Amino acid sequence: MVIKLEKTGDFHKIDLSKDERDNPIQVHVNLNWEAVKKSQAGLIGKIFGSNSMPDLDLGCMYEMMNGERGVIQPLGKNFDSRKTSSYIYLDKDDRTGIANDGENMYIFRPDLIKRVLFFDFIYEGARDFKSVNGRILFKISNAEEIYL
Repeated sequence: MVIKLEKTGDFHKIDLSKDERDNPIQVHVNLNWEAVKKSQAGLIGKIFGSNSMPDLDLGCMYEMMNGERGVIQPLGKNFDSRKTSSYIYLDKDDRTGIANDGENMYIFRPDLIKRVLFFDFIYEGARDFKSVNGRILFKISNAEEIYL
């Protein structure tokens, strides 16, 4: 299995085709950002949420080798499971950016997954990812790390 990570001007490939029976590979994806609270913006700002803490969310869409498909994301409280299909687990919904470790997604059985698409989005409180220093780390248990 090969993971392809693409971003404008940047491309990475990670080979997961090692012998998973002897040394199972796990994938860890981390989304983190700065907890920057905006100043009071008056009544209009309060109505439209411009005073809220930045809330970014990490998620993924997946397709298993057996054809099962799904979405894992905090929106809808779908955190899935470590021990049952899809073997993809989202640890929490950090709604403030205060958690030192942000939001983390783990893939425990990449050998059973045909494809997975990771995504992140701004739920509220930030105009863009750059303004809150939003960043993603992909870490593979065989020591490969990629920051986006």
